[in-house]
Amino acid sequence: MKKRLKITLWVLGILAVLIVVIFIFVGNLLNKVTEEMDSLTINSKAFEEKLHTVDDGTYVGEYYVKGLLGAKIEITIANNKISNIVILDHKNGKGKKAEVIIDDIKNAQSLNVDMITGATYSSKFILKATENSLVK
Repeated sequence: MKKRLKITLWVLGILAVLIVVIFIFVGNLLNKVTEEMDSLTINSKAFEEKLHTVDDGTYVGEYYVKGLLGAKIEITIANNKISNIVILDHKNGKGKKAEVIIDDIKNAQSLNVDMITGATYSSKFILKATENSLVK
């Protein structure tokens, strides 16, 4: 009976250590994602300049943070205007509602649009992916 108790305590100890390591790893990863997102800038001016000089066609851009979150978009340009934007991939956690930002981009013909409340990071993913489609 004592041997079984020792084994059980040993297994529980190992599980406790593993749980702590996982929490530390996830916490570090979340901190890195937050730092990157807080420092991320969207260069609307460069995008607009490229929009007025790029050939008509379809372009793909993407932006991912640590491979976990991000977006990939396809933008269609006709007569130096955005005619369509399609989200090809959006790893978003709870930020799905940010996808409506593509309508704002098309209407403004610019990346200088408001973030979607409650989905700021996902809004930034989509904006940066859109920027990257033309500004490489």
